[in-house]
Amino acid sequence: MGPAPLEDLISAFAKLPGIGRVTAQRLALHVLKRPREEAEVLANTLVAAKDGIQYCSECFNFTERESDRCAICRDERRDERCICVVEEASDVLVLEANQIPFTCWAVCCLRWRASRPRICVLGNS
Repeated sequence: MGPAPLEDLISAFAKLPGIGRVTAQRLALHVLKRPREEAEVLANTLVAAKDGIQYCSECFNFTERESDRCAICRDERRDERCICVVEEASDVLVLEANQIPFTCWAVCCLRWRASRPRICVLGNS
């Protein structure tokens, strides 16, 4: 066991999905080896993301805190007749990053409510 702050850092990293104890230790040691300024940038970026991102009120995709609807839902070029159902908002990021070749606009149903579905639309590039 190392010093308590090191163990706390390892434990914090290990709480992230897909990060085991060994990877958490590797990440913690990397952060400690880097200049303090880099650790501050990482910490500030984490807090800024947590404070500055929310779920879209229409589809539950990620959007900036200042906007009630995500960029996809605000896109007037969408065709709401074609849907692509995904489970998590993170799936939208994967679809967009891989530029999945939809033949029409794709709607992303992220969460279903008992009363009615909330939808968001992904567009072709």
